[in-house]
Amino acid sequence: VYLKKRRRRNKKLQTDSMREQLVTQAILTLQGSLYRLAFSYVHDPDEAMDLVQECAYRALKNRARLRDEAGVKPWLFKILVNLALDQIKRGRREAPMAELPEQRVLDSHEGMELRDLLSVLDDKSRTVLILHYFEDMPLPAVAKILGENLNTVKSRERRALQALRQQAEERMV
Repeated sequence: VYLKKRRRRNKKLQTDSMREQLVTQAILTLQGSLYRLAFSYVHDPDEAMDLVQECAYRALKNRARLRDEAGVKPWLFKILVNLALDQIKRGRREAPMAELPEQRVLDSHEGMELRDLLSVLDDKSRTVLILHYFEDMPLPAVAKILGENLNTVKSRERRALQALRQQAEERMV
């Protein structure tokens, strides 16, 4: 009996060490994506960096809650989204929408128009579109990150795209 308990303890330490390594590697790999998502919420480079750092700290601190390797990316995004929403609720600084750093999707003119269009959406709808289209996450993963039903996320995506189309059409007229 004693040996079994001891083996479990050693396995737990190995698992914790592996989780720490996995979380650290994921943070380093996803650093740019995490920063862009944080920036889309707070619109301030310094605050976005603070959110990413806090996300990394909390992920490493709570790594024991991570269940499997495949879940590390959605888990990190969920931590960041929750931190960003908490910060917005607390009503810290609100800066005007600035240019997204390292935007890799569109050139500057088109990107500026897209950012203006995205800024009219509510936070949850904007998050769905950013995670799904810019971070290439499937809708089930987005639903998991936001802690919502998949059909709710699909509806939010559809309504957000309709709102963007309507805004784009109004600007063209």
